[in-house]
Amino acid sequence: MSIRAKLLIPLLSLAACVLAAMHFIAFDTLKQTLVVERVSGEQRALSLLALAIAPDVQAGDLAKIHETMDESNAQHPWWRVLTLSSPDGLRLYPLLPHDAVPNTGLRLTAQVRAAGRQMGTLSVEVDQESLVAPALSVVYGLELAIALILILGTMAVVGLQARTVIAPLRRLVEASHLLSKGRYDVVLPPPSADEVGNLVSAFEAMRSSVAHREAALTESEGRFRDLAESASDWFWETDTDYRLTFVSDRIGAILGVKPAAILGYTYFDVGLSDFDADLARTHADDLANHLPFRDLMFHIGPVDGKDEKIVRISGMPFYDQDGVFIGYRGIGADVTREARAEERARQAQLELADQHAKLERLVEERTEELKQAQIEALQASRMASVGQLAAGIAHEINTPIQYVGDNLTFIQSAAEAVFPLLEEARVLAQSGREGEADCRKAEEFLQHYDAAGMDFLREETLPAVTQSLEGVAQVARIVLSMKEFSHPGTTQKTAADINRALENTLVVCRNTWKHVARMETRFDPALPLVNCHPGEMNQVFLNLLVNAAHAIEESGKPLPGTITAETALCGDWVEIRISDTGTGISEDIAHHIFDPFFTTKEVGKGTGQGLAICYDVVVNKHGGQILVGGEQGHGAIFTIRIPVG
Repeated sequence: MSIRAKLLIPLLSLAACVLAAMHFIAFDTLKQTLVVERVSGEQRALSLLALAIAPDVQAGDLAKIHETMDESNAQHPWWRVLTLSSPDGLRLYPLLPHDAVPNTGLRLTAQVRAAGRQMGTLSVEVDQESLVAPALSVVYGLELAIALILILGTMAVVGLQARTVIAPLRRLVEASHLLSKGRYDVVLPPPSADEVGNLVSAFEAMRSSVAHREAALTESEGRFRDLAESASDWFWETDTDYRLTFVSDRIGAILGVKPAAILGYTYFDVGLSDFDADLARTHADDLANHLPFRDLMFHIGPVDGKDEKIVRISGMPFYDQDGVFIGYRGIGADVTREARAEERARQAQLELADQHAKLERLVEERTEELKQAQIEALQASRMASVGQLAAGIAHEINTPIQYVGDNLTFIQSAAEAVFPLLEEARVLAQSGREGEADCRKAEEFLQHYDAAGMDFLREETLPAVTQSLEGVAQVARIVLSMKEFSHPGTTQKTAADINRALENTLVVCRNTWKHVARMETRFDPALPLVNCHPGEMNQVFLNLLVNAAHAIEESGKPLPGTITAETALCGDWVEIRISDTGTGISEDIAHHIFDPFFTTKEVGKGTGQGLAICYDVVVNKHGGQILVGGEQGHGAIFTIRIPVG
């Protein structure tokens, strides 16, 4: 079916549907409306006639009534039977009965009234077909005109489409046939600003693109031919039986034969089957399943012989337009030199692997020695810290011990003076109880009392005892703190009170900081127990507090400075912050301070292990963080964050 017929049939069908809808819906409604309007008009005319004859009926002027009725009847040819009857049924017009007329089913009546009373009844039989015939003729003419307009318009549209669409399409079809034959000088329809014009433009672009692509394909074919002839690899094709149907000339220089000499043979025939039976079997399975293969290597010629060649081939299956397998295409290369070099490299790699294994064993031995040395250095650092603390702790204990000894000496002398007086008082009291009181003995007792200085002893003995007890308590506290601080750690983490551990550390190292700084503590009382290594955390606190004291002492600022120790709970982390009012840490060394053996102290005053130990304990052993901050010139702030769990 042509495009013209495909356009015409739907348009004519649409026109028929429109006409049917107009005929059965619009025009039918119009006819009914016209009938109603004409009947309403006849009813009004009959009412006017009744109004016109009312005076004559009242006057009884039959001649005038008949004259008016005859005129009205003549003016309305579709009136068939016009009658006038009196209220008592007497016919006034016509006087004689008419011939019988067909009953049209439409009868109109009007009451004749005069002076407010009914004078008669006017009725008429109306021929409905004659009544609406003129109006229906107009409607039928309009319907016919619309039908002609739709049909002629449809044919005009189809004709215009044939000239503006079908004709250019036919020319494009002819141009396509010519283009398929390789002719690119076809004449195309003139361009236009519509879809057909766009199609023509697209066809022109396609023609130009195809021409350029064919030229590029021709050039590419020539380039491929030149490359195939100059390449160090060769190109090949096989049929469905995997027999070579094409090889490039390069294979002759590699194998020493002409390309035609190996056509019709398979790679199995030229050496693949002789090289490795398992490899040949696997390759045959791949070919049977039409699978691509890559970098398949095998020998041609006797192995280790003078004419031995090692080749590498890769191939892809190819199919025709219907998807039918028609063979393989691929490339081949002579990799004899590369294969031998690879074999030598493999041998060298094996030797290198042996050397590497020996080197790894040596590194492991040296690493173990280094770990042992690090442990010894850590222990030495801890022992050095204990040695530095020993003198301070001895001094802290010596002070209360001295005044405890002095007080005990005083109490001893007081006891030597008091006990004899007590004996005299007992004898004197007993004499008094027996009635043998002697005033002379009483006087002697009072003299001895005054000579012993009992008033002074009474005032000073109790304070001396209280002061001695405080000294003993101070010694006990120092000893307890030292005991808790130096408690041997375990390999397993335990729940520890960080506030208590930090407080013990402050007591243990008090002699280090008390001469150079005031100590301020702000401990979070709601701090939970932390799962950690308490002994190692004590070492961290000690290193940071000693460093803070040394920083204040070496800052050159007026003493005493201030060291602040704070604890706080931050989510799932416990944060310990130790700050000082020294000179702070410059940005130049801030990223080196945790390096082992790095120190800013003079030679002999620092090992460079303190902060390295802190970093190892906090970060590596507890999975926490240790941060350094503060403003240079105003002091340093070390913040330790360790997880609670």
